[in-house]
Amino acid sequence: MPENYTVEWELEAKKLAVKSASRIYLLASVVVPFFAFFEYNGSAEHFQHFLFIFLGVSALMLLMVVLQRKLHLPTIIQIYGVSVVLACCFSYMATKTDVSNVHNYIMGISAITLVRGMIYFGKVIHLIIVTLINHTLAFCLLHFCRAESIASIPQIESTLFFGVIFMIFSFAGMNIRYNLTKENFINSLKLQYSLDLIEEKQKEILDSIYYARRIQRVLITSEKYIENKLGKLIGK
Repeated sequence: MPENYTVEWELEAKKLAVKSASRIYLLASVVVPFFAFFEYNGSAEHFQHFLFIFLGVSALMLLMVVLQRKLHLPTIIQIYGVSVVLACCFSYMATKTDVSNVHNYIMGISAITLVRGMIYFGKVIHLIIVTLINHTLAFCLLHFCRAESIASIPQIESTLFFGVIFMIFSFAGMNIRYNLTKENFINSLKLQYSLDLIEEKQKEILDSIYYARRIQRVLITSEKYIENKLGKLIGK
C-alpha cells in the first residue's frame, strides 16, 4: 500500500477548486449589479454610472465562466481572478461614492473573503493571500484618492471589526472543510486499495484451486489409463 496519496489528492483538489471557482463566478455575476443600489439615493446620473460599471463586471464574470469551460484558464486566474476583479471594482467605487457609502464597499470587499471561505474549495493560504491583496488595494486607493482620511470615514471602525470577524470564520471554515475533504478522499482511496487487494488475492486463490484441479484430473486420468493397460496385460 502506498504510504501517502499526495499525487491523487492534488489532482482531486484541483478538480474541486475549478468546480467551486465556476460557482463563484456565476454567483458574482448575479449579485454584483445589486451593489449599485447603494447609490440609489444619489443623483440618477451617478446611479446609472455605477450600475453600468457593475453590469460590465457581471458580464465579465459570465465571460470568465465561458472561457473556463472552453479554454481552461490558468490556475492562478481560477484561484484569484474573481476576487481580485471584484476588489478592484469595489475599491474604485469606494473612491468615487459619497463618503457615507464608503463603508458599504469596504464591507463588500470583506464579504468576498466570507463568500470564498463558504464556497471556494482550496487551501486557506490562498484565501489569506487574496484577503491581504484586496484590503491592501482598497486602503491604498482610499488613502491616495479620497480627500478624507480613512479614520474620518463614517462607520469605518465597525466595518473593519466585522471584516475581521468575517476573516476569522472564513479562514477556520475553509481550513476545516479542506482537511475533512482530504481525509475522506484518502480514506476512500485506502478502502478502494484494500478492496482491490482482496479481489486480487481472491483471484490468485481461485487460480491456484483451478490449477490444482487440472493437475488432479490429469493424475486421475493417468492412473485410470495405467490401470487399464495393466489390466489388459494381465488378461493376456
